[in-house]
Amino acid sequence: MSADHVTNASMTIEEKDGQLRQDEAEALAFVGRALLEAVGPERLVAAGEVLEALRDISLAPLSGKIEHDGHGNPLYTYGARMVWSQAHDVTEEAGHLVRTITRALAFAAATPEQRP
Repeated sequence: MSADHVTNASMTIEEKDGQLRQDEAEALAFVGRALLEAVGPERLVAAGEVLEALRDISLAPLSGKIEHDGHGNPLYTYGARMVWSQAHDVTEEAGHLVRTITRALAFAAATPEQRP
């Protein structure tokens, strides 16, 4: 990391943006290397497949059970709406994890000069 930090008031907006990108790249590369070391590539591929399957679960069966008002808007009540909402949160988080792990592995495989 450079001597300047993103909180340095003398940095320009462009310098701060560049520092943030560099910090993110270093963090993702660290996580990617740590994941590969902790679980190995084969288990990491399997975990990615599980997360992708979780991300891709259709919520249509739950959506059909949500009651709507007279205008087609979902009623925000407990029960079916709450079940759909919880399931949606799980699938969204799985998608986020897949993207983050993919990026982390890409950054881990790249040299600092190759990183965006």
